Amino acid sequence: MLAATILGSSITFIDSTVVNVALPVLQRELRTDIVGAQWIVEAYSLMLSALMLVGGSVGDRWGRKRIFSAGLALFAVASAGCGLSQTTAQLIAAPAPCTARAAMSWAVLCDSPHPAEATAKRASPAEKM
Repeated sequence: MLAATILGSSITFIDSTVVNVALPVLQRELRTDIVGAQWIVEAYSLMLSALMLVGGSVGDRWGRKRIFSAGLALFAVASAGCGLSQTTAQLIAAPAPCTARAAMSWAVLCDSPHPAEATAKRASPAEKM
């Protein structure tokens, strides 16, 4: 469980860092202005914040392990889409599945119980209200 948690959080951090490091090259190769470059960076953050609660809800409903695994598979597909992007618009839209993966993983990872709580009965979302 610890290894999966470290892997999931590392992929998310590396994913956002790679975009920021490669931004000057992306801007030059795609011949985009500062507005396009800003959208490339901010589209990821915007989608991540929008989908974080959805990821937690889906994880509660269908299981954290299943959602985490689906998120990793989605990451591979979305990364290929980003790598194949030929225009700024494609590069802005391509990370949407990758961001959904990050939102699912982060929500699931943040909702993981503390090891001391792992043996305690976990309340269902309806019981938490």
